[in-house]
Order: sequence, then C-alpha cells, then structure tokens
Amino acid sequence: MEVGMDNEQPDLSDDLEEIPEEAQINVWNVWDLRRVRYEPAHSVVLARSFGWFQRILPFPQEEESGYRLRFTTGFECPDPLASLLWVKAYNYERQMAYIAVDPAFVYSKSGCLVQPSTLQWAQEAEVPFLEFISAAVYEFSCHWEFSVEELLLEPPQNVQSTHFISLDYEGETRLHVFAAPEVLTQLEISQKNYSQHHLSRIESIASRIAYGMRVFLRTVKPRWTEPEIAALCEGDLLALQNFNSEQGCQIRGYIRFLTETFKKRKYEVFLNMNNDDTRLHMGAEDFSASKAETDKQETQVAPHELIDFEIYAGTTKLYLDELSAVQEGTLIELREHSLPLVTLNVMGTPILEGELVVFQNQIFVQVTRRLG
Repeated sequence: MEVGMDNEQPDLSDDLEEIPEEAQINVWNVWDLRRVRYEPAHSVVLARSFGWFQRILPFPQEEESGYRLRFTTGFECPDPLASLLWVKAYNYERQMAYIAVDPAFVYSKSGCLVQPSTLQWAQEAEVPFLEFISAAVYEFSCHWEFSVEELLLEPPQNVQSTHFISLDYEGETRLHVFAAPEVLTQLEISQKNYSQHHLSRIESIASRIAYGMRVFLRTVKPRWTEPEIAALCEGDLLALQNFNSEQGCQIRGYIRFLTETFKKRKYEVFLNMNNDDTRLHMGAEDFSASKAETDKQETQVAPHELIDFEIYAGTTKLYLDELSAVQEGTLIELREHSLPLVTLNVMGTPILEGELVVFQNQIFVQVTRRLG
C-alpha cells in the first residue's frame, strides 16, 4: 500500500498501463482522513513508537474522589512554567522532586493570594509563602511521602518538562510534579497499588484473557526409541502412571500451554476418574521424570535416539485471574476431551489412537488404530 502525502490525488494513469490487470493498487491521501480534535489534558494516550504516554488514575482517597492523577511522558507541560509556584521536595530516600503549584489552588486551600511576581517579598519581608504552599499540597505530598523544604523564586533550569505527574480537579490542573524518570515511575506504581479504579480494571481484563493448554497423560516409560514406536500395533497396552486413592483412580499427567510466555514447559496435573465424572487437579509445579528412571534410560540408549511419546487427552483453558490463583490441588475443568479415547503423538504429530482400559487394577492405553 502506498500512501500519498500531497494534498491532491496523484495521477496514476500512465503507471496503470504498465501494471498487469490482476494487480491491485490502493492509494490513500493522508489529508483526506478525518481530523480528530485532541485534548492532551483529558485523554489517555498510548503511542509507544513515538514515546507518548499519558495515563489517568483517580486519586485513591475517598474524600478526594474528585481529583485525578495524570502521568505524562512525551508531551510538553500545558501550563506556562513561569506562571506556577515552585517548591523543592524530598522523599525519605532523599530523592528530589519539583512541585509546581497553580496560584489559584494555593488560594483555595489557604486563603492566601500568592503570585510568582510577589515571591520577592519572601526575601524583603517575613512572609511565610513556603508555609502557604506547603499547606496547599500537604495532603498530596504526605500521600507521596514527600517533604516540602525549599521555595524557588523562579522555575528551575534543569526541569524535564516532558515527563511529569499532574493533579487535576474538575477539569483544571492544580499542580505538577517533575522528577527523575525512576522517581516518577515509583510514584506511579505506588498510586496503582492504592487505586481501586486501577485494580478493578486489572480484574476486568484478567477475567477476559484466556490461556489455552493441552492435557497429556504420562506413561510409565515416557521416552521411546524409533523401532519401539514403529513396532506398536493394535491391541498393545501402554502402562500409565496411576494410583488409587479415596477419590478414585488418579492418572499422572501434565499440561502444556499453547503460548511460549511461561518459563516452564510442563506443569504436573492429575486426572481423577470415577463413576460420576472426570476431574483435573493441579499437581506440583516442578514436573520431571524421576532420576532413577532417567538414569536407567540413559545407560541403555543414547539420549539423541530417545523420542518423547505423548498421550493427548484433551484441551482446557484458564483465565488470567483463575491462573493467578492456581496452586497445588486446584481443580481445573477439562473443557474438551473424548475420554476414554486418546491420541498418541510423536513430536506433536498423531500416529496412533487408543483407549483407556483397566487391566489387573491398573490403567493402560490400548492401541486401537494406527493413523496415516
């Protein structure tokens, strides 16, 4: 797709004669796109490639529910810096931040009219301007664990005006906080931890993001050689790792997530089968074959000649909020399966079909058909 940047549509009449008839060209004129009015102080902006970010959170205190916190990166501060009142503050780690306050906000909180032009009186007369400004921002600086210590007569020269936190109230900006990026990031994280609005959005998203997974049953002999797999035929029995308990017969298996975002490849599960239903329970997180079993196989056959033999039992999925609560013993719904029928896979390819059978109080997979 070619995008034309001129105001007029380009003339392609000469070029079209040289293009085959089956080819298709889409030409857009950028200036024909609808113009969208942008309000930088009231919008959430996520443009990673441009370095533009703006996130809005309600202030966590219930009594200050009308306030909003705006975390901005990549946009210039909308207020003229010289029209604000500047103080220097430090947190308990002695990390510095500049707080720029709207004079109208100081007046609404303290009843004292303080303007940048009148700050020179702080030197010529004993006027406690710093106390007035500190009282206006006290509830917010305490929440952020900052202590106001110094009054600045003019805006600092080294302030980064494209990375800041703003406090808005009823559509008006009351103050800005300028600091190093790591300090602002720390403030944003602390605000999110206390924000019920943010937590409710996380819970809402977590209830919609699902992770699919496949369920496999574990054979007593998990790795096979190529001649052994080729020799399997109808009627052969493959022993499964299973045991009897008060809840019925349990078969050891594992789940594998369809996405590669998880650091572990396999997670242990137990398939509980009784006369009423079939249930899936989460096992230990560390899933691996026993050391004695591994050592025995490695002494008999070279490791590169062994093939993982998997018995596919079905699929299921967990939402993110459910996955966060999973622990050993958690019951997981087996959503799609055809048990007692199973599929025997080699490197993800189905080669055999089988059926779960009971023989001498043990559960086996009996091969019923070879595929392909």
